[in-house]
Amino acid sequence: MVDLVARPRYVDALQSTLDERDLVRVVTGVRRCGKSTLLTLLERELPARSVLRIDLESADWMHARDGAAFYDEVRNRAPGVRYVHVDEVQYMSDWPRWVNAVRHSGEVAVTVTGSDASMFNHPLMHELYGRYVEVPVLPFSLGEFRQLRDHTGSTEESYAEWLAWGTLPQAGRQPDVQSAQAYNQSMADQILLRDVVGLSGVRNIGGLRALVEYLMANPGVMTNLKNISDAVDRLSYPTVTDYVQRLLDAHMLYRCGHYDLVSKALLDGPGKYYFVDPGLRSAMTGIKRKGAGRDLENMVFLELMRRYGSVATGTFPKGEIDFVVHHDGELICVQVALTALDERTLERELSAFAAAPTGARCVLLTMDRLPLDTGLIRHVHAADFLAGGRI
Repeated sequence: MVDLVARPRYVDALQSTLDERDLVRVVTGVRRCGKSTLLTLLERELPARSVLRIDLESADWMHARDGAAFYDEVRNRAPGVRYVHVDEVQYMSDWPRWVNAVRHSGEVAVTVTGSDASMFNHPLMHELYGRYVEVPVLPFSLGEFRQLRDHTGSTEESYAEWLAWGTLPQAGRQPDVQSAQAYNQSMADQILLRDVVGLSGVRNIGGLRALVEYLMANPGVMTNLKNISDAVDRLSYPTVTDYVQRLLDAHMLYRCGHYDLVSKALLDGPGKYYFVDPGLRSAMTGIKRKGAGRDLENMVFLELMRRYGSVATGTFPKGEIDFVVHHDGELICVQVALTALDERTLERELSAFAAAPTGARCVLLTMDRLPLDTGLIRHVHAADFLAGGRI
């Protein structure tokens, strides 16, 4: 087991703006996805004793939840401190105002973490508009999980373990899968009670849990919130709308919207929802699953999010392409299938690419090791891609 898993993509994103003290770096992501450890990795790249670290979940720093007390701590910092790192900044009263006051001084570079995206809806957030950069963080990729567990075997074996243990860093550090599942259950309860219920006053806990179970058991299903309201007992449409937004704010779920391949525009309307972590999904649904294909699609979505930041479903009049992303001026179109060894399945998956614009990079991801007759379409083993392989 390694000490800390290197996460260069995120560390580089933070380092790239450290010299711009007029900007606040805001690291976001689901609770225990590795945000605090990311700050530690960043601190290893900075001069010794140059960082003031404030953890607002720690008893030692509980007083700094008061914005004025936080400001005083920074103002009275030790000589040589040039960087201020604040964990779980959403617990600070009027946090945008006090973080902006520190930023405005120009004396230190400020980086904060937060587990609740609704903190961006704070009534004082306007004081930071144009003055912060968000760095979204996801739990461990398959490549990071393999590094943590010192895996040298096949990516297929690692993929199966990754799904069973979950992708939260501390789950991967557990001695066995049963301990990992117990940890995930504890974290699922914490996230619901602290980041969804505690901060927003949800009253219908049973209805919330039913909604979470439905969404996490049905990843990648194109739906609208009215259909969800009809499917989940005891929840009205306005309540579903409210609860889904709170789950998105807590980073338990991610929404994948539509990109019209004809008009080349993002569309409003129904979307797909994907869970942030299979360990949390199993804890919240009692390991109810709709199939290995749905799991694979979900994990590919998350990996595309890690690499490219924004992902949509490509739509056209007679069908859709699972995922499309824009990267360096190129459109990448991705189809996902557990297997395409059957000729009809392969034909169906490849036919979707007929709607791809000229010049788009088209990729079919499957778990098949045998070569597929895909013509000009690139075929990549899905587990290899998830472990860091190129598409």
